[in-house]
Amino acid sequence: MILFVMLIGKPYAEAVSILSSPVAAVILLLLLAAVAIHMRIGMQVIIEDYVHREALRVFATVANTFYVILVATAGAVAVLKLTFGG
Repeated sequence: MILFVMLIGKPYAEAVSILSSPVAAVILLLLLAAVAIHMRIGMQVIIEDYVHREALRVFATVANTFYVILVATAGAVAVLKLTFGG
C-alpha cells in the first residue's frame, strides 16, 4: 500500500522512476503472485460448486489454471520490462 500511496499525484515520469526500482519490482512481483494464486483458488471453488458435469469441470479447472498462468506471466513481463527498461 505504501508503494501505491507514493504514486498518488505524481507525474508519469516520476511514477515510472519509483516503480522501476528493484525493491518496487520485488514488491509488485510478490503482489502479482499472491493475486494470481488467490484468483486461481477462487475460480476453482466456483467451478467446483457450480459445474456439475465432470468432463466440463476438469476442462474448466485446466483452463482456469492456464489462464492464471497467462495473466501472471504477462504481469511479470510488464513489471520486469519496467524495471529493466526493456
